Amino acid sequence: MATKEKKPKRLTEKPITHEKDGLSYCFTGIRSELCEIALEKMGARVISGVSSKTTHLVCKDLDGYSQKMRDAEEIGVKLISIDDLQKELGVVEEK
Repeated sequence: MATKEKKPKRLTEKPITHEKDGLSYCFTGIRSELCEIALEKMGARVISGVSSKTTHLVCKDLDGYSQKMRDAEEIGVKLISIDDLQKELGVVEEK
């Protein structure tokens, strides 16, 4: 009988570090549970939509142009690729 692989759980305790305190990340075109957990452990918030409180929009492809990307550009949100975020956080995802 095969055992189910446990998925990482959402962070419910206080952040481990505070290097990302006050920052809010939104994802478009991709989701990365490992990146989301790492961000939360560093004090960042992961949100579902772009708003004036969003500081970073994580994009699958910076050459794409989603509605979230248009909204983010209009209000001056920093765009970052998922690859760059994974490098910054030291997260390696299996493909």
